[in-house]
Amino acid sequence: MKKIPAWLLLCIISLVAGLALGFTNALTKDEIARQDEAGNEQARNKVMSEADEFVQLNVAADSGVDYCYEAKKGDETIGYVAKATADGYGGKIEVTVGIDNNGMITGISCGGSGFSETPGLGAKVKEAKFSDQFAGMSAPVSITKDGGTVDSVTAASRSSRAVCKAVNAACDLMQLKINAAVTAATAQVQGDYYTYRTDADGTITAVSIDTEHVGQVSSLVLEHMMDGD
Repeated sequence: MKKIPAWLLLCIISLVAGLALGFTNALTKDEIARQDEAGNEQARNKVMSEADEFVQLNVAADSGVDYCYEAKKGDETIGYVAKATADGYGGKIEVTVGIDNNGMITGISCGGSGFSETPGLGAKVKEAKFSDQFAGMSAPVSITKDGGTVDSVTAASRSSRAVCKAVNAACDLMQLKINAAVTAATAQVQGDYYTYRTDADGTITAVSIDTEHVGQVSSLVLEHMMDGD
């Protein structure tokens, strides 16, 4: 019986192993994706617990953010949630961040399927003692060693800095969303003799009046304010 050359045997083994790996990946990729999304959903609910719905928004590929959602309670937008990824000591750290309409952080959640920070050290960024510090802060954030107000995990400055970097990236993107929403919500009401502008809360921020018709303008503005326009 003719002996199979070693190189051919190696090729066959590699081919079989590759096919087996591809087959296994095809069987498990949907389940892995489902588990990842379940983890993402859990993180969103954790950092923005008052929301009852999250509407995904488009983000640019170069935004530095993995995703961004509009957090809604009924018909009201109460804030935004975004996830950003930064390089920690042991690998990628995914950080989900929520902020309210005033740009204040409502909470963060650290982890991700590839999370591999050192147990007992960098892995502590997932614990409440570290993550709870961020609630009520506004970006940019940094650890105290860098002049900031976030206490680093002991002996895990690199992991702590990575979390702050991800938080800042997520907040930068969400602040742009907030600014865009305020701009879109700003009302420009036109009358016969005046123009006035309100912010998203309905507060009048500017009025331009035709000085020849001040009396008429007063009654018209009052009418619009009472109508809630």
